[in-house]
Amino acid sequence: MLGTIRRVLMAVGIALLPCFLHAQACDEIRTFDSRNATIDLSPRDDGSRQDGESLTLQNGSAFLSDNPSSPNSHDWQVEILVDRVTHLQPSMEAHVVVLEETHLSGTGARDYVLVFGCRHGSLARLFQFSSEGVSLKHLDGGMLELYEPLWKRSDPHCCPSRHLTLRYRWDAGARQFDQVARSAGNGFETIPDKR
Repeated sequence: MLGTIRRVLMAVGIALLPCFLHAQACDEIRTFDSRNATIDLSPRDDGSRQDGESLTLQNGSAFLSDNPSSPNSHDWQVEILVDRVTHLQPSMEAHVVVLEETHLSGTGARDYVLVFGCRHGSLARLFQFSSEGVSLKHLDGGMLELYEPLWKRSDPHCCPSRHLTLRYRWDAGARQFDQVARSAGNGFETIPDKR
């Protein structure tokens, strides 16, 4: 009876997680092999491939198709740029993965910054941010900083004239990252605490 209750609670807990990978056991985040994993990405809010996507990485690389009826067309290549473990707090490690998605049969690219951790014995995505050219500037001690290029309509694709720096802080109680500041190049705008 107790075993059945534990299994039901575990299933409910996993189902309620807002973001997680294919059910992968996780007791120690250092054992997560991101180079050979299936990763579910959240749906995009930019209108393209709205349902999100599932990547099966092999040796740090994967291919995606624009045409669902031809999944082997390899229109996009996804590669891992960053793959490391860091501490969010003294007793909690996280696995950081930065992916670059490049359009092989057209123009365009997209980058993802993902942070994974162990939650209730399963691997969970704790953070995801994606945009063209986003890069990880810093992640350590619970502070996450991203750099995102911004283009004016008149900017050539090679040369964005502006950038945005985004800062997030790990909230140990809520077990999530909260955005705390953003900068468009001339100083940071502090984001009010939501509590």
